[in-house]
Amino acid sequence: MTVSEKLKKILRRTFRILIITLGVVLGIIILIIFLIQTRPVQNYGRGKLEAFLEKKLNTKVRIGEIYIGFPSKIIVRNIYLEDQRKDTLLYGGRIEVGIGLFQLLNKEIRVSKLELDRITMNISRRQPDSVYNFQL
Repeated sequence: MTVSEKLKKILRRTFRILIITLGVVLGIIILIIFLIQTRPVQNYGRGKLEAFLEKKLNTKVRIGEIYIGFPSKIIVRNIYLEDQRKDTLLYGGRIEVGIGLFQLLNKEIRVSKLELDRITMNISRRQPDSVYNFQL
């Protein structure tokens, strides 16, 4: 075996390993995108979102269903949110948010669309100089 044959063999092997690695990475990305679209993964995300919001807002939060339309849409259905006085702050059928999910990786949120359907909000304040019921 000559030096050029050995070099060709090493280059072929390196190229094959590179192609296989790229294929595996691409396959994992496609699998993640597919899994995000499934109901069990979205229910898991719904539970985590409820727990996060309850802890952050210190109120009761219930979400009936969440749908993540990859890569730019989130739909939340049957949402219930209490205010600090345990009264209904937000209740409704559907909230659709157009958001760049890739931007979340950079911890940046840009809302391009907000659509509310059958939403009831009870916003109030007791005195003119007091805070609203949605403020912490």
